[in-house]
Amino acid sequence: TTASNSKELVVFFSLRVTNIVFSEDLFNKNSSEYRSLENRFIELLLPYLQSNLTGFKQFEILNFRNGSVVVNSKVKFGKSVPYNVTQAVQCVLEEFCDAAARRLDIKIDSHSLDIEPADEADPCKFLACNEFSKCTVNLWTKEAQCLCDPGYMTLDGSPCQSLCVVQTDFCLNGGECEIVPGHGAACREREQTTIPGLTS
Repeated sequence: TTASNSKELVVFFSLRVTNIVFSEDLFNKNSSEYRSLENRFIELLLPYLQSNLTGFKQFEILNFRNGSVVVNSKVKFGKSVPYNVTQAVQCVLEEFCDAAARRLDIKIDSHSLDIEPADEADPCKFLACNEFSKCTVNLWTKEAQCLCDPGYMTLDGSPCQSLCVVQTDFCLNGGECEIVPGHGAACREREQTTIPGLTS
């Protein structure tokens, strides 16, 4: 894919790091573990992208996901790039994988590289929403986000969780919290009467 003069080009990519153990803190973008790993990859990858890709504009890590550690990222280029960006990113990342294995303490599965231009990619694929959420794409910006199902919520970028788990005091007077599919969280009283509660 070659960028035209009309708009900047965006390329999504993901890679899998095999020698880092995933932890729940990597779901939380505000955690020290997330920020540390994010900074580490930016420090390592950014120079490769800047020095090897003409028209390079911006590099952003979208998220980390489980599977050893899967790094989902986005690269932006200027409005005029006279080469096939997808192939170029593939080559640079393959070189980075080799260098990381030889000189750094990071092992990347080169077969895990997945590179797609934004105009052809499904942005939801790189967002990796969990089973309690749905991915929605802004038709204007083409940006994707995970929206939690009724009765579920997210904290600090973590996957959607049940309100019954996140808000342990959701039900008052000894009621039992439950999720009613499609409706949200509700409180079941001792008499087995369901009273709708507030949803996120």
